[in-house]
Amino acid sequence: MTMCEVNECRNEATHTVRIAPTGYSEEMWEVCRADDRALKRTFTQGVTQWVPPPDMAPIVRCGECGQALTDASPPCPVCGSLDKSIADGDTVTAHERVCVRSKYPGKGGWIIEVKAGDEFTRDLNAWSRRELTIDRAQDRYREVVELYDGSRLESTAKLRDHRG
Repeated sequence: MTMCEVNECRNEATHTVRIAPTGYSEEMWEVCRADDRALKRTFTQGVTQWVPPPDMAPIVRCGECGQALTDASPPCPVCGSLDKSIADGDTVTAHERVCVRSKYPGKGGWIIEVKAGDEFTRDLNAWSRRELTIDRAQDRYREVVELYDGSRLESTAKLRDHRG
């Protein structure tokens, strides 16, 4: 029986957690269920919060000839017009996530469930990629989270040890 590697924890280790922060070497921990959750939370809190890029500067053009202007002050260097056209740029980003379940024909309940795709991480106020596999037939649980900066966390366990 392997014991949890977190200081002063006397519980049995049921999860293997691999953490690979960007710019650092990978660490591997054998931990109990409670410390699996704590490591995941610490992992996301240790990454700098994502800061969205500054909004695009408005595009200023001459209202008469359409000449791009670097300065909104009058007049247009091409036609001399004082009319200005200002366009503000907006960005739309789409995120996706899929869920697939497998089951034996004619029987209720699923055997394997896989969820993969984008997921919002509230701790970082940013999107991440997450893959979750729950395999009842093999009694396996696996979760992989990759953050926007390339940091990666993988947690594996027997499914029966992960629940509860």
